[in-house]
Amino acid sequence: MAITPESGKGGSVKISATSVGEVLKWTARKTAELDVFGSSESAGYQKAIAGRKGITGTIEGKWDSALVSPILEGTSATILLYLNATELLTVPCLIGEFEIGVDINTGTANTFHAAYSSNGAYTEPTLA
Repeated sequence: MAITPESGKGGSVKISATSVGEVLKWTARKTAELDVFGSSESAGYQKAIAGRKGITGTIEGKWDSALVSPILEGTSATILLYLNATELLTVPCLIGEFEIGVDINTGTANTFHAAYSSNGAYTEPTLA
């Protein structure tokens, strides 16, 4: 079966239905806590059991104070992470970090960076 890579050029980020503006990049790292152990039944090999699941990630973009203000450290939100125009990952989360970048020397557009951690059950990528 041939694999067809997908472009991220149609990706975006929304909080509920509100766009967060000019997003350049987002990440979502899905994890599961693992309990790794050896026992009397493992014959010297390790065994593992998956526990809690979660997602951590980042959102980076160009700063627009009118649109980005809902992303502030310490706030909770439901983030909609669009892989393309129709496929999205829905993540209830807490914003743990928020940064604004200003380059006075070059005068380039101001940037923002936010880091989040899931807060409850998330939905796997689905068609919108």
